[in-house]
Amino acid sequence: ALFTSRRGGRVLVLDSAPVIGGTLHFSTGQMSAAGTRLQQSLGIKDSADAHFDDVMRISEGSANPEIVRLAVDQAGPTVDWLMSIGLEPMAGHPVMGLGHEFYSERRYYWGKDGGRSILAVLTQQLETERKQGRIELLLDSPVTALLTSDSGALEGVRATHDGAEHSYKGRKVLLASGGYSSNPLLWEKLDGYKQH
Repeated sequence: ALFTSRRGGRVLVLDSAPVIGGTLHFSTGQMSAAGTRLQQSLGIKDSADAHFDDVMRISEGSANPEIVRLAVDQAGPTVDWLMSIGLEPMAGHPVMGLGHEFYSERRYYWGKDGGRSILAVLTQQLETERKQGRIELLLDSPVTALLTSDSGALEGVRATHDGAEHSYKGRKVLLASGGYSSNPLLWEKLDGYKQH
C-alpha cells in the first residue's frame, strides 16, 4: 500500500481485524538479513549469497530455492528501509539468533517491542499517506469473495463493512493472507504436526 501510494496510486486497504498489524502484535519481529548497512558499519562482511547458502544448509536442502532466493535478495534492502524510517534494532544487533542452527554471520535483527517495533514504523508511514488522501483504510472489513470479469480476470473484491456487503473494484488486487499459522488444520497438513 505504501509503495503504490507513493508512486501515485490510490489504495484501498481492507482488513478483517479491528486494528492493522496482524501477527505483528504478537510475533517476535525477528528478521534475518545479509549485507545490510548496519552490518557494514560493524565490519561484518555478509551477502545474500551467503544467506542463501546458510538457509539451504540449515534446511538440509528442503527449502524451496526460488522462494529462498527471493527472500534473501530482498531481506537486506528491507531491513535497511525499515531502519531508514525509524526501526531501531536492539543494542548489540545483529545477533546470531536462536531457534535453529546458527547462520555463518550475525544477521538477526529485532526491536525492543518485537513485531510491534516494525508495526510502529509502518503505522507512522501509513498514517502519513492516509492524511494525504492516497490510502483509504477500512477495518473490520473481511473480504468475502473475489470479483472477476467475464473473461475470468480478477477485478475486485466483495467485503463486509458496517454490516453490509460492498463491492470494490480496482486495476490491481493484492491478497495478503498472512500465511497459514492461524489455520490449525492446514498447519498440521503442511507441517506434519499439530500447532501448540
